[in-house]
Amino acid sequence: MKNKLKIALFLLLAATSMVHAQKVKLKKGKALIEDVHVFNCEKGPAEWVSLFDKETGEELIFIRIEFGAKQGKQDYTIYKFLKEDIVVEVSGYNLLKNLVKFLYNNKVFDLNGELDLAKIEGLKAKFDENITNRTDF
Repeated sequence: MKNKLKIALFLLLAATSMVHAQKVKLKKGKALIEDVHVFNCEKGPAEWVSLFDKETGEELIFIRIEFGAKQGKQDYTIYKFLKEDIVVEVSGYNLLKNLVKFLYNNKVFDLNGELDLAKIEGLKAKFDENITNRTDF
């Protein structure tokens, strides 16, 4: 009986997470979410991506992964919101497309590519770990 309950709970959790999963692609200079062209993008060879307004070409968000583990330091992700002059540093890292998904799931921007200042400020308050100022890089 316990095993059936565990299996049912696992299936329920898996189904719930799949409902909230967004399909994000960064390819051919476009950031697509659920096949909607949200931003233009440029990916760098050193684990970074810039997101641009698809109409004006203005750079809006810069995301970079800092790998410090080889030097005995922490790996972390930097999100820079350029117009708002807000930086959020979060320990750990993931695939670039998952980092964009993280912003979308936190409602930092919508499918029209419109940024929400209140959500950016909330993201900073909730997740920022101020890693650069805590370490001696």
